This record gives sequence, structure tokens and C-alpha cells, in this order.
Amino acid sequence: MLKEIVTYIDFDGKEHTEELHFNLTASEVTMLELEGSGGSLHEQIQAIVEARRREDGATVAKILKKVILKAYGQKSEDGRRFVKNEEMREAFSQTNAFDDLFMKLLFNDEACVAFINGIVPPQNELQKFNK
Repeated sequence: MLKEIVTYIDFDGKEHTEELHFNLTASEVTMLELEGSGGSLHEQIQAIVEARRREDGATVAKILKKVILKAYGQKSEDGRRFVKNEEMREAFSQTNAFDDLFMKLLFNDEACVAFINGIVPPQNELQKFNK
């Protein structure tokens, strides 16, 4: 799980600092790959890299937004669950916290790579099921 500290100004002009949580499980990565929505996660990340090279901002933004929202959730108090659902994603996407994070990742390659690496399970976690 990746923790991102985001400081932003809300719609009332008040500054907030929040700890946001992001994670993709092995099964979620697998489902992203199986649903045919742009290929494997590796291929989608490669598409971001290629789109940046072509200066195709629309493709980068579309893939990045999808990955951020798919990974967003809230850890349960007991730490046993990472809760995600469409209502939470929709609410998060309407905040300046999302906007600030999205823009940071969109225009900062190093931050984008660190974010992606932080939300995906380690390769050995994915490979242990292929035995």
C-alpha cells in the first residue's frame, strides 16, 4: 500500500493536508489485464511512457486517471481490509486532493514512476500464483 501526503486548498479556500492510500492487489492487477482495457498493467505503463514520448497528453491523462482511481481506497481501522468502491472513487475524483495529485503525476515523470511502483504488488507476489 502506498501512502501519499497531499496538501490542497478546498473549495472554501481552506488548506488541508491528507494522507491518501492507494493499492492494487494481485487479483486487481490480474483483472485489469483480463478485462482487455488497454492490455496488461505493464503494457498500460509502457503506453504512458510511449505517449509521453509522442507528447500525447490525452492518452497519458486517461490511463493515469484510471490507475489512480482504481488504486484509491481507505484502510479499515483493524488493517484487515482496504475498502474501495465506485462511490468512494467518484467522491475522491471531485476533490482538489485528487486534482493536485493527478497534476503532479501527470507532469512529473519521477513521481509518476514512484507512484506506479508503490501501488503494484511486488513481482514475486504476482509470480507465486503461476506455479
